This record gives sequence, C-alpha cells and structure tokens, in this order.
Amino acid sequence: DLERTLHYCLESLAIWRELGNPRGIADTLLSLLFAMLPRPEQRQRARAAGEESLRRYRALRDPRGEALALTGLGVVASLDGDFGQAVTLHEAALDLARRIDDRSTEARVLGNLGATELDRGDLARAAELLAHAAHAFTELGNPDGIASALEALATLRVKQGDDARAARIVGAAAELRERLAIPVPTESQTRQAEMTETLQRRLGDRYDVLLREGAALSPEAAIDEALARTAAPPASDPLAAALQGLDDLLGLPPTRGEGDSAAHAVVE
Repeated sequence: DLERTLHYCLESLAIWRELGNPRGIADTLLSLLFAMLPRPEQRQRARAAGEESLRRYRALRDPRGEALALTGLGVVASLDGDFGQAVTLHEAALDLARRIDDRSTEARVLGNLGATELDRGDLARAAELLAHAAHAFTELGNPDGIASALEALATLRVKQGDDARAARIVGAAAELRERLAIPVPTESQTRQAEMTETLQRRLGDRYDVLLREGAALSPEAAIDEALARTAAPPASDPLAAALQGLDDLLGLPPTRGEGDSAAHAVVE
C-alpha cells in the first residue's frame, strides 16, 4: 500500500525535522527508497530519496547507513538494467561493510550483488556471492536473508537447467517464509514469479511433488542442496548432451531416459 507508506514516512520526516534529528531523516529517506523502488513509475523518486539519504549518512559519518544507501541505489540501477553501475555501487557498499566488520550489512550486500550478477548473466560469480550470502545469513540466524538467498540460488539453478533442484529449493524457501510469516521482498517478486512460471511449465505435475520435497528440508539442508555440484553429461554420450541443450533451448523438461540420466547426477 504505497499511499499509506508514503503518508507515514512523510509524517515521520516532519517529526524528525521538528526534532532536528538528522539520523531519523536519513533513515526515513532510506525507507522511502525501498518502498518506491519496485514501482517503475516511482523509480526516479526512489533514486532521489536514496541519493539524499546517502548524502546525509556521509555528513553524519555513518558508514553502515552509507553502505545501505549505496546498495539500495545499486538495486535501483539493477532494476533499470544498468548492471555495471549496480555492481559498482554494491561493491562500494561491500567494501564499507567489511571495513567496519558489519556482518549483517555485508550479508545483505552480498545477496544484492549476487542477484545483480545473476541478472546480467555472470552465473559463476553469482553462485560464489550467493553462497557467501547464504552462509552468512545462516551464521546470523536471519531467516529472511536465508529465504532470499535460497530464492536467488533457485533462479541460478533454473538458468543452469537444473529444474528439479530449483523446485526443491523454492519449496524450502516458501516453507520458511510461510512458517515465519516473512513476505517476499517487493523488489524480488517479479523475478520470483518468472522463475515459478518457468518451473511449472518445464516440470508440469512434478513441480508440486518437488515443492513438497523441498518443504521438508531444513534451511541448512536446503542451502546444501542449492550449492551441491551437478555433473555435466558424459563426454562419451554426445547425443545426450546435444539433446539436453535442445531441451534447454526449447524450455522442455529434462528427460530421464536411457543414456541421459547421468546428466543430473549430483557430485558430492
């Protein structure tokens, strides 16, 4: 409810101004950034709120606030398709978080940077960053962060053609969110919907079965599942590799017939 959110944030800003509290103003501007960024028509306002919060955090010499504003602006840039700028902003935020040894902010930035690399197609770097984020959120006991990292890793698996594992990871994340009443972040909802649609189309009736299998996993087991290695089709069976490549191109579900079952074997 953007209208109500804006109403309360503007009321909050008025109070902080009356009290002469610059940190309260900076924090509320940061909240406005994240409230508006999922809506394309509000993206310019979101960016302006983020830039103003960044300016105020720097004036306050608040590196944590500065890092959060930078990574928020990185999300805005990523949503606008400017992935190079997004990476620059996230990396600056990551450097600040590590400099002050703020593990919570570091984990959040790692997740945002991993999602950006995922969107621009650098799957190897995305996997590395999201693995670090998932482990950091686990150490911190942050279920919201764990769920977000799992969902990003599921998207990574979809891009790799590992649909069955992706569906189980989605099931684990969904169960965690439902059990603890954690909503999906608004900036992630579009990616989540596209991933779900792709999995349902490719897997058909298997999707719900795999979802239930994933829901039975603990968050730790789900992260292990998400980060497990998958073998490529054996070089001795070029037809299986070619057919799998064609299936991926056409969006068809993976086949499990004779000669291609090794294509989805897990390497422990």
